[in-house]
Formats: sequence, C-alpha cells, structure tokens
Amino acid sequence: MIARRAATAALLRLAPLPLALACCARQEPMAFDRPTAVVYDGAADRYLVANAAGYVARVAADGTGERDWLRDGVGGVTLRAPRGMALTGELLWVADGATLRSFDRETGEVRGAVEIDGATRLEDVSVAPDGVVYCCDGGVDERGEATGTDAIWRIVPNGEVTALIGGEALGQPTAIVARSTGVYCVNRRDGAFFLVDATGARTELGKAPQGGLTGLVRYEPAAVAGEPARPVWLATCEPGRCVYRFELSGRCTAMPVRLERPAAPAVDRRRGLLVVPLVGENRLHSLRL
Repeated sequence: MIARRAATAALLRLAPLPLALACCARQEPMAFDRPTAVVYDGAADRYLVANAAGYVARVAADGTGERDWLRDGVGGVTLRAPRGMALTGELLWVADGATLRSFDRETGEVRGAVEIDGATRLEDVSVAPDGVVYCCDGGVDERGEATGTDAIWRIVPNGEVTALIGGEALGQPTAIVARSTGVYCVNRRDGAFFLVDATGARTELGKAPQGGLTGLVRYEPAAVAGEPARPVWLATCEPGRCVYRFELSGRCTAMPVRLERPAAPAVDRRRGLLVVPLVGENRLHSLRL
C-alpha cells in the first residue's frame, strides 16, 4: 500500500522539462504557429506537430527538424487548419476542417482524403486496434460558435463513413482515444470524460471541475510491487491552464502545473514524458511522468 501511494504521488509531481533533450543541444527550440496537437512517432523517435496556421512540423527530440514538413500545397493539397492527428502503420491521419486526410508517415506523400459530410470542424482522430478510424466533430466553427454538428464518426477500411454517435448532448467533443472497448472522449462544454461503445451507447466515466478540455491521452505507468499497471487518462484544459488526471473510478485530479492554453498532447514513452503544445506560447512543453 505504501509503495502504491508513493508511486501515485510521483505521478502527480510533474516536473517541467525543455523540449530539447540532447545534452549538447544549444540551439533555440523550434517556434510554431498556434500548435493544436502533437503525436509521438516512436519508430523514428520524433514529434509531429499540427499548426492551425496550415502546416505540420516534424521535430526531433533535440529540437531540430523540419518546420514546414507538410505545408500548404503539398501533393496538391492545401491544409486549412490541421488539428488532431494519429499514426498507424505507414499512415499519418490528420483532421483538417471537415476532411480527414492521410499521408505517408515518412515521405509526407498524400495517401487519401475522406470528406465527412455534414461536419463543421474535425477536432481529433484515433485508430482502434482493429484498424477502424474514428474522428470527432467538435460542433463549433472557426469562430468558436456552436453549429450543433457534434459527432463521433467511424471510417472502416473500405472507406465507408458512418456516425457512431451524434447530437449536441455530446457537449462539443474535442479529443478521442479509440480502444477495443470503445471510444474514450472528452468535451469542451461540460468537461466530461466518457466512453462510447460499438453500439453508440455512452457511459460516463468522470467530469473535470470545468469545461474546455482540449486533449486526451492514455498512459500506463509501470506496475508497482507486482500489481498490474492501472492506466491513467490525462486531459489538457485550456481555461484551467492545467492537465487533469482521470481514473476510471471517476476521480479527477488537477496536476500541479500551469500551462498557457494547452492543446492536444502526446506521451513520449521512450522518455516518460507528456509533451504538450502551448497555443499561447507557440511551443512544446514537456512534463515528466
């Protein structure tokens, strides 16, 4: 019991780190233009950063990289305002306006595009273990005004698009994580954390003290004293300027860190970091898990 409490306390003590991790790196960290999301490419050990200004940057752990890796006009595609992203196999999926785009994760070549009919602004994308792709429409336009198009969409490998669940009751979903048990989601309006199963049924899992949740990741800490690891869900909150830690028991705890407009984060499992884009500061911020 003491060991478990100590491990929990250690998880809560998130220590800020600079993005440039190499001991000899002396250059200035890369600056961005309203970074909305980051994913960690473990195979290549680098970060992909979506920017609302219309491009995706590719950044190594030492801060070097290609700021304009995917820029307007690549392969004949003009990125509008890329937001959530997901990596699976050889593909990078990017939520961009009402379109879900796919690119070669190494070369950046265009692989496809799925138009989500009726969507306003796709916020996030996630790929389930069975290869089904999910994306969520936050139900707001670029001015932040509600449109009522809140939905979680499902795209099967043959390209067929169906709504898993929809309606304003979703509370403007902003981030999703697809698992074999269903799609885990947080929203902007209510600060809710919930699960939507394959039938579209919703189960409430927790609620933050305030709304404005912007990102969601699942993290598995190391097992303690032979006990199985218990997954932790971490959600960024823009108005709260913080990261919330959700447990499936319903408990929600704010991490002791203040962040300026945090967006959709990623877990760097190699280094044990939570990497958070800061829209208010146009940079990435790393927190030790």
